[in-house]
Amino acid sequence: MCLILAIGQRAPCALFVASGDACIRKPEMEFSDRVLKCVVCGKDFVFTADEQRFFHAKQFANDPKHCKECKARRAASSSRTRPETRTTCAECGTATTVPFRPNQGRPVLCRACYEKATV
Repeated sequence: MCLILAIGQRAPCALFVASGDACIRKPEMEFSDRVLKCVVCGKDFVFTADEQRFFHAKQFANDPKHCKECKARRAASSSRTRPETRTTCAECGTATTVPFRPNQGRPVLCRACYEKATV
């Protein structure tokens, strides 16, 4: 029989592998805090043992390259905005903006004409 833990409890080992009725315990890897250097700002940051356990559990092969501040700045700046393109509706001829770059040969409809066409 395998050991079942309640949510939030930690097992003394990382994984139980069932083989028939017996369980084989695989020992948990030892992790300790490591100091890494950010590739953007050059500042040292700590890659904690808990973060290493998370990376190991998710099977991430590489260590983090950015400190938390640079990672947050990078995530905030990469908020993608859709390109607004001004065009005319192929059905009614009114000027409109669409959140994509239209392809040639395909009609572009304003919101009202598009809603009529899809209903």
